[in-house]
This record gives sequence, structure tokens and C-alpha cells, in this order.
Amino acid sequence: MVQRFAFVLILLSCFSLVYCNTEIINFVVEDDVSSLEPNQISAELSAGANEIESVIILNETVEGRDTGDLWLSLDTGGSWNAYVRFTLRISWAASYPTDFSISLYNPTDASLERVKYAHIHAVHSGVFTPPVERTLEPLRVPFTVILEPLVFGVLPLSVQPVLVCLGVVVLGAVLVTPKIHAVLAKIAMEARKETVLKAMRRK
Repeated sequence: MVQRFAFVLILLSCFSLVYCNTEIINFVVEDDVSSLEPNQISAELSAGANEIESVIILNETVEGRDTGDLWLSLDTGGSWNAYVRFTLRISWAASYPTDFSISLYNPTDASLERVKYAHIHAVHSGVFTPPVERTLEPLRVPFTVILEPLVFGVLPLSVQPVLVCLGVVVLGAVLVTPKIHAVLAKIAMEARKETVLKAMRRK
């Protein structure tokens, strides 16, 4: 039963993503990954601001591919100290044929225990029609990125209200169903008695 509800919650949490592409990476705060310091951090995600909308610029490389990179700082401290598992989710419109990938790194400063750096790499995956000439303008791909804790290590925090709502519904069903069943059983019993009495009267 619990597994079924968890599955429903995961589906509900993905409803907002059905019209776009998504790249997700789940991680644990204590994950032992490589350490480095990015040259430039584009934005910071934290409990106070866990969602941003941004644009990644894809420039043509010598190999003829259009790629882009940016770095994010992920602060899992503050009001999120009670959580150890997190999910980082990138979503972008399907009308932008792009492949995103995410790599995580630890800071070189060991005191930043609940901070990670996310390297986002994007590659244009579309095919330019031969009659259409490439413009010199770089490709710009808008995207949304969200960082949030995983409740019970599985469910994103944003679906917690849905979990509470389902819990109330299930509890109400558990409490009300026996009473409804008892009333219906009483009605059925009375109906059977009337049927028996009518049959006896006819005889």
C-alpha cells in the first residue's frame, strides 16, 4: 500500500515536467566526489532560493558542436540541515533540442561541508537543415533548475503537501468506510427480511 502511494506521489511531482525535457541527479551531502574551485559561479541555490530560471549560451566549438557550460553553488545547510539526500533537477522546453548533463564537486575548503558545486554542460542535439545557413549568433537555451531535499530519501520536498493531503484522504477513508459498510449491511438485512416476509405471506 505504501509503495503504491509513493508511486502516485512521484507521478504527481512530475506533472509539471511532462511538457519539457528533464535531467536529474540525486546526491548525498557526504558523497565523496572530486574537489575543485570553479572560476566563475553563475548562481547559488539554497533553502532560501532553491529555484532559478536562467539561460545557457551554446557556442560553436572547433569540432563543429555547439556547447555551453556554467557552474552553480548548492548550499544544503541552514533550514535544510536535517536532510542528507537531495535532488537537483534541470528542465527545459522540448523545442530546444539540447542534451544537459550534471557533474558534482566538493569545495576545496573542507569547512564548507554542506556545499557542493554543480557543473552543468549542455550540447545542442538538433540538426540544422542544409538549406538554412547558420547564423553567427550563439544559441541560447532557457532552462529552470531546482534544488530540494528528498523526504524519506525518496520524495522531493515539493510533494510533501500532496503527501499530507493523501494521508488525510486515506485516514478519512479508513475511518468512514466501516461506518458506511455497517449502514449498507443494515439496509441489505432489512431488505432481505422484507423479501422473506412477503414470500411467507404469499404462501
